[in-house]
Amino acid sequence: MTHTFTNNPAESDRDKVRILLHDTSSGPNALSDETVDWLISAHPNIWFAAAAGADAKAAKFYGQATSKKVGDLSISYQGDYLRWRQLANRLRGQAVRRVAPHAGGISEADKAAAFADSDMTPPKFRTDQFTNPSSTGAEHVVVY
Repeated sequence: MTHTFTNNPAESDRDKVRILLHDTSSGPNALSDETVDWLISAHPNIWFAAAAGADAKAAKFYGQATSKKVGDLSISYQGDYLRWRQLANRLRGQAVRRVAPHAGGISEADKAAAFADSDMTPPKFRTDQFTNPSSTGAEHVVVY
C-alpha cells in the first residue's frame, strides 16, 4: 500500500483528490494510491471520486463503537463518521454542479442524425396525429 502526494494538483488527479479529501499525509486512515486511482477511474470527475473516498473513510468508522474509554482517555468515533459523511455530501454537491447537462436532439443536425439511424425505434407520436384526415384530404397514417 503506497501513499504519495507530490503537491502538484495541476498535473496530478491523484493530488487533486487527496487535497479535496485532506488526505495529503500518510497515516493509518490514509487512502492508498491504488484506491485513489481506482476512485478516479470509476467516477466521471475528481469531485465524485473524492466524495466516494470520503464515503469510504466514513465507512471505516461506521461499524465501530460510538465511543471507547480507557482510563481517563475517551475516544468518540461518531464525530469522525459524521464529519466524513458531511464532507462526502459537500463534495457530491460540488460534483453535480460541475457536470454539464446535455439533452440530445437540440440542434437540427442532432435530430437529423437520430432519425437517420436505421436501428432507431419508430416514434409513437407525431405532431399531426390528431388531425382529422377527412377534413384535410390527407390519408390515414398508421402510428407505431
